[in-house]
Amino acid sequence: MKNIELIFSFRDWRNGCNLLEKLGHNDECIMSDRFELSLEDWQLELLTFELNHLDIEFDLQTINK
Repeated sequence: MKNIELIFSFRDWRNGCNLLEKLGHNDECIMSDRFELSLEDWQLELLTFELNHLDIEFDLQTINK
């Protein structure tokens, strides 16, 4: 499991929030440009694929806990 911080661009934060909700990573429907997530490798790959496919600008950073 990896702990990451996902940061959306100003242009795409709403689309990013909606995608996270659809994928089950934003159950509380939080509207923000930053999210801390704990993901399995396959979940991270799927999320990255979807973000790239929808042309959403984002940055991923690993969080050391």
